[in-house]
Amino acid sequence: MPTLREYEKLADVENKHWWFRILHLLVYREIRNSLPPVENPRILDAGCGTGGMMHYLKNRLDATIIEGYDISEAAVEYCKSKGLNAQLGSHVQIESIAKSNKYDVVICNDSFYYLTDSEQKKFLMDLYSLLKPGGLLIMNLIAFRCMAGIHDLSVGIYSSDQRTSLKEFRSKLKGLGFNISSSRYWPFLLSPVIFLIRLKQRISLKWNPDTVIESDIDLPMKFINLLLYRLTSLELKLFKSTFFGSSLFVSLKRI
Repeated sequence: MPTLREYEKLADVENKHWWFRILHLLVYREIRNSLPPVENPRILDAGCGTGGMMHYLKNRLDATIIEGYDISEAAVEYCKSKGLNAQLGSHVQIESIAKSNKYDVVICNDSFYYLTDSEQKKFLMDLYSLLKPGGLLIMNLIAFRCMAGIHDLSVGIYSSDQRTSLKEFRSKLKGLGFNISSSRYWPFLLSPVIFLIRLKQRISLKWNPDTVIESDIDLPMKFINLLLYRLTSLELKLFKSTFFGSSLFVSLKRI
């Protein structure tokens, strides 16, 4: 689990940082484009962090009921300070948080990797039971072992094996009643730069174990932040799908 310092950094930048802005946009577009028309849709943010996604969707989706939970007390307090409906909870006890067939959309961004293989399967089965028929499960996953770096360690990812690929993720879905409706690796255009940075970090860690462990979520200079956002936004317009990136964005539909 991320440290308190990481949650503080997240709360400070997640509505401005280019990476989070793109992730929010991806989730919003998927809901608008793939969710069948429904009155007062219910959304659950599983592992909601400090509430950036919930706040973003709340301001853009009318007549939508948005709930969330997180394992961190600090994260839940940040959510409540924004007027968001969040509670303390974890993926391994999700059945105690909500009733079956309650949600039209469940979002799970960048927290699936905290679970063991057996816990991941149970979690996916629990999410299936929480979704209404035809409901969406939207996930952002950390991708490709070669993209591991210091950021991983700062947020509690201690093995590159916790990173995945679309092929590996598909294998986890067998027999669970989900169809993948869309998927993409991202950011694609920036992936060579990210790869080189992470490679340098891994080399640094190998030769200098005392290297400072900090995440990549510090806010870049305003011009650079805007440039990275626009470049990745362009990528979303140019490519319907991509084959490489540090993250894997997938949308699943309950059969």
